[in-house]
Order: sequence, then C-alpha cells, then structure tokens
Amino acid sequence: MTAFRFLGRLCLDLAVTGGDGPYARFETLHGAHDLERWLAECELAAGAAATAAEVAAAKRLRRGIWNAAEALVEGASPAAADLEAINEFAAGPPLVPYLAGGARVWRDPSAAQALSDVARDAIALLADPDQRARLRRCASPDCELIFYDSSRPGRRRWCSTERCGDRMRARAYRARHRP
Repeated sequence: MTAFRFLGRLCLDLAVTGGDGPYARFETLHGAHDLERWLAECELAAGAAATAAEVAAAKRLRRGIWNAAEALVEGASPAAADLEAINEFAAGPPLVPYLAGGARVWRDPSAAQALSDVARDAIALLADPDQRARLRRCASPDCELIFYDSSRPGRRRWCSTERCGDRMRARAYRARHRP
C-alpha cells in the first residue's frame, strides 16, 4: 500500500500523487481504489466511489495544477491549457456539506465533486498574489516537490521538515563531523 503525502494544501496534495515522465515513478493513483483512498485520507470525501474515468480526470487535473504551480515557482506564467483544465473542473458541482451530530459530513459525495473542490482550491491559491508568493520548491537536492509555505515567517525551505528537513540536517551533521 502506497503512502500519500499531504503537505497542507489540498490542490498541491493532489499534485504530488505522481505524474508523467520523470514523476511516473512516484505514481500513487493507479486505479479507482487508490483515488477513493486518497479522497478518504485527505478527509475530502470519505466513502466516495471512483471510476477509471474519474482517475483519468484526477490525473488531468493534477497535471494542470502541477504545471501551473511549477511555472509560477519558476517565475513564468502558467500555460493557458493548464488553467483551462483547472477552470473546467472548478465549474463542476462541489461537495455539499451538512451537519450530522455536530460534525460536517458530505451529502452523497462523489469523486467528481471532490475534484471540483480541489480545482477551486487551486484557483484560490493561484489567483491570490500573497498565496502565490508562498509557493516553494523543496530545497533538498533529491526532492523537487512544490509546496505551500504556511509558516508564519514564510521562510520554510523543505516540503516536509520530518522528511527532507531531517535528511538535510543529517547530511550537514555528518559533513561537520567527518574525520
């Protein structure tokens, strides 16, 4: 069972589930069950059923989000095709929340509705200059993830302090203590 990575921003959490080309080795959305598991683990739409077509749709949305975020991190403008994909998914019906026993749950959640919510999160991130400015590429030389820096000072360097941050600190320690 593949572990998903959650970096704190819904749209980027989908974007780091794998991809094409060099990112294919990180693919975690192999089938409908994987998408269903991702939706449950990110607490977006537990219990939503997914189809093979929705897995393909999720990968298309993921590619659009990743390409747009990567372009912004590199100081470029996102491609029109990537923004079009995000807008297309955002135009779909969102998840419908309701209260059940004091907790928020979703009324008949579907994977398509969940993907619409992910696209809306991408729009909120990409349309706000202050939020866009907090997009970062991990400073670890063996990690290329893009993450949202939610730290108060906005100076986070690694996608995860528990993973890449610990590795970098261990490397620095070993380098300082070599005979």
